Amino acid sequence: MRILYHWPLDPFSRMARLALAEKRLTFKLSRVEFTDDPAALLALNPAGSTPVLRDESGATTVIVAEARPILEYLDEAREAAPPYCRQTCPDAPKCAGWWNGFA
Repeated sequence: MRILYHWPLDPFSRMARLALAEKRLTFKLSRVEFTDDPAALLALNPAGSTPVLRDESGATTVIVAEARPILEYLDEAREAAPPYCRQTCPDAPKCAGWWNGFA
């Protein structure tokens, strides 16, 4: 089961939610309230920021923090087809990063 720790108004959390939904992957949302005790979030991500993806769908538990690494991790998921095809557009990840200010 995948759990996305997010804050609803965070644009980076929104990118992770959209990627999970576009790939039609099963996941559960866990809303992070920054007024609560941050110990649980700090245990997952020492930076204390959202989003954080906890993936327990395989043999091991994988924790991925920050939007860009989450998107790259989800891009490797084989459960569903990606929203773009690398064979027809091999530069799609680079273009997406450029548009989002990551490049």
